[in-house]
Amino acid sequence: MELVNRSKKNIFCFWESNNDLPAYLKLCIKTWKKNIKNSEVHIINYSNLHLYLSEEEAYEIELLKQIRLPMQSDILSAAILEKFGGLFMDVDCIVTADLFEIFNSISAEKLIGFGRGGGDKKSMHLAVLYSKNPKNPILTKWKQEAQIKLKNIPEPMDWSYFGNSILNPILSDKKFEKYSYIIDRSISGNILESTVLPNFDKIDPLENYRAFYFNEFIQISPEVVNLVSCGVISLHNSWTPTEYKSIYDTDEFLRQDIALSKFLNLILYSSENKRLALDNSLIQVEIYLRKILEEHSINYKEKYFKGALVYDFNISNNQFAFDIIHDQKKDKVSLFMVLRNIEPTELLKIDNFSNLNFDKNKVLLLKESDKNKIAFKILEMIKLLRKFIVSGLISSTKHDTLKENFLLNTLIEDKVFINILMMKIKNSKLFIEGEVFIEGCNVQEYNDINYTLELLNNQNKYEIPLAKLHKQEITKKYSRNSNIFYDKCYMTTYNHNGIDLSNIDSGKYKVFLKIKCKNIIKVQKLRTNNVLAFNDNNILELIKKDKYILIDTVSI
Repeated sequence: MELVNRSKKNIFCFWESNNDLPAYLKLCIKTWKKNIKNSEVHIINYSNLHLYLSEEEAYEIELLKQIRLPMQSDILSAAILEKFGGLFMDVDCIVTADLFEIFNSISAEKLIGFGRGGGDKKSMHLAVLYSKNPKNPILTKWKQEAQIKLKNIPEPMDWSYFGNSILNPILSDKKFEKYSYIIDRSISGNILESTVLPNFDKIDPLENYRAFYFNEFIQISPEVVNLVSCGVISLHNSWTPTEYKSIYDTDEFLRQDIALSKFLNLILYSSENKRLALDNSLIQVEIYLRKILEEHSINYKEKYFKGALVYDFNISNNQFAFDIIHDQKKDKVSLFMVLRNIEPTELLKIDNFSNLNFDKNKVLLLKESDKNKIAFKILEMIKLLRKFIVSGLISSTKHDTLKENFLLNTLIEDKVFINILMMKIKNSKLFIEGEVFIEGCNVQEYNDINYTLELLNNQNKYEIPLAKLHKQEITKKYSRNSNIFYDKCYMTTYNHNGIDLSNIDSGKYKVFLKIKCKNIIKVQKLRTNNVLAFNDNNILELIKKDKYILIDTVSI
């Protein structure tokens, strides 16, 4: 009898422990069996690993045991899926629908997972990985790199050493581009707390996780299930409080007055658990549109922003976009067109566009429609815009020239843009914020860029990390390339609380800003085009330089 029957929906996981599975993990696995029909669950550990993988097929067991268990799970997922295909999940995943049906509608050839897929820096969360067919080239490459690393284990090791540090560069490599599909982890409800909680990005992820799942005051309604549009939620076993991991009886866990227990009760036992088949959810629209655009060989940039699915296009430096918004109650989608650097008045002069009712640079094209009509309308508008751009009736040259002159003649120095919008000292705290980016360095994720304020005099040097905020308007104002985003390039102090100067020796300091964008590091003095409001007592000395004010020193 075959160990892995390919006619079944095979689900693999790794759990190695001397203890029994905690109750909530047993309940997680129960959701797999309930919601994925004809499934076979393979719980792999060291007692049966040799039945699935020989050392020739994967890794030397003694070397494997030298790394932490989560890392072992990471590279075993690569080897198992590369050999058998199927679904590999962390044990702490809750399934609300048949993942195989959802993922098979995307592709049989791709490695599918949740994460961040926009821009040139891709990342896939390793808790849920699917490859219908064996021998996916990404998995083969990942396994090979892991084998090499196992023979050269460093100390200390970053948590991602055998996982994302190998996988993410492969995903971003053009050679492997066609072999993966990344589903947005928040929009899909895979990280459910990020979908449900307001201001998720401004709070520590661990705090968010515990505040949501282990909160007795949160009520779980059946509608929450519909937020999980791709059928699976990833929990964080390492973040789960010990008091709940120490419960081994499933009935006892389900009696706990916390959101996680309520949610598992709803998924497993409630008659109200009726997940709607949302044919026009943003994830379904995304899956459909990607296929249509790729079939027509149309280049695009895709991202989620403020609950909308956004597609950006660039034809001869004429930039425009489509915003798609989903109404979950009606399962209908609306389509807006947004002009990035094309004046609406130029379009309205042309018969094909003369009936459009623009609100500034945005116009509603379809209201409460479906994904098929949305796709047809997008193709129609791209075809028309390309026609009139090529004919010269639409042009953004004048607009781009003005933008370029503004950037070059004011605040760009050594490819660094710094525009301090506020800087003051109040109650022994320094407050600072502004727009800062390295021209041409794409910033879509918070970890793409870091800011450090440096205070320097003859005796002392202080380096103070700064925080970042998402401001989409920075890209709109300054980007000259539709593939370059500066959305996360707003610098401020953490939680806007200012920098406590009480522990810094008094004196006169030169003030610098260090910007690290990916592998590029720049250090420059602060500068601004704005008139700033300062405290009394001559806190900042200002020196006029060319067309901007150079902030040279600050007295503390």
